[in-house]
Amino acid sequence: MLLREQLKNLMPLIILAIALQLSFFLTEVLVLLPIGWLKWQPFPNWLSLTLIFLAMSWCLGD
Repeated sequence: MLLREQLKNLMPLIILAIALQLSFFLTEVLVLLPIGWLKWQPFPNWLSLTLIFLAMSWCLGD
């Protein structure tokens, strides 16, 4: 019974840790890798960041 209460108290911390790891992964996949890929192309930095922002806005939009 005591173990169940301790796990119940730790559940928000576990969920927060999972969400943090997922956000690091998504940041790497959706932002850092495209920036690295676009550096190979002859685009200025502001254009590559704008393209990434527009793609993410389009994907997350209605």
